[in-house]
Amino acid sequence: MMIRCLAFTLLLPSLLLAQPKKEPATASELAAEYRAYEESSLLTGGATKWLGKNAPRRLPEWQKLAEAGQAMAMVLTGDCFAEGAEVSRDAKAAAGWFRKGAESGNPMAMARLGNCLQAGLGVEKDEKRAVAWMRKGAEAGHADAINTLGYWHHIGLGVEKDIEQAARLYRKAAMLGHDTAMCSLGLCCLRGIGMPKDEKSAVEWFGKSAALGNDTSMRFLGNCHLDGAGVPRDEKKAVEWFRQSAALGNKYAMFTLGDCHERGLGVERDGAKAIEWYRQAAKLGDKDAREALKRLVKE
Repeated sequence: MMIRCLAFTLLLPSLLLAQPKKEPATASELAAEYRAYEESSLLTGGATKWLGKNAPRRLPEWQKLAEAGQAMAMVLTGDCFAEGAEVSRDAKAAAGWFRKGAESGNPMAMARLGNCLQAGLGVEKDEKRAVAWMRKGAEAGHADAINTLGYWHHIGLGVEKDIEQAARLYRKAAMLGHDTAMCSLGLCCLRGIGMPKDEKSAVEWFGKSAALGNDTSMRFLGNCHLDGAGVPRDEKKAVEWFRQSAALGNKYAMFTLGDCHERGLGVERDGAKAIEWYRQAAKLGDKDAREALKRLVKE
């Protein structure tokens, strides 16, 4: 018995050394991780939240994979530098990784590089090249690139202003699950921008976007219920939507809640609560709220 124990003790070091070492993330594991990041990026603020959760333990591996030529890792590494996630913010480093990823054919990197070139973040501002890269990303089916290109056509930024094309691109991105595109499409439907006015469809798109947590769509839904646009007029439901939007930090919803309390729309008239909401909105820079406070608060 003692001989067997001694033999096992002598063999133990070699057995420990023989244990397989943990391998770095494989291409398939990185792809799964990247898909999760893409899905998060469809939602307002989703990318920042995802990086905040995953970058602390994964950034070193992403950097290794990026340096080894993995385009998906280039995007993740670039976004960490852009957001200051586990590294100091470095727009130049971020743009460099986005460029490498874009040149490797990654659609998200194309969109990121297009934004950098449009704003001059980490690179020299170049609207023509910005549009070229954003269009490549959109043609590859990237939802954020499609939505951004739609916005640029909406306001005429780097491209000819074309509200019909903007509305088409918003719809395409919305169908891919992009919550901001849904909101923009809802606004186009509500106001007849680039398409026939359709208040009912506007409410439907705002509802889909709000269900994904978009605070702007929540505010627009409140406005629709307050005005009876696409839905029966319902002041109480309007206030409910304004509250949800305000809870997510929307200053315009805060101002509107102040107005509702001041005028007694959907709630009892309450000057003190009106002032409270106006103050919250004013702290976030809402000019109308500041004017309301000057009118209501006597020094």
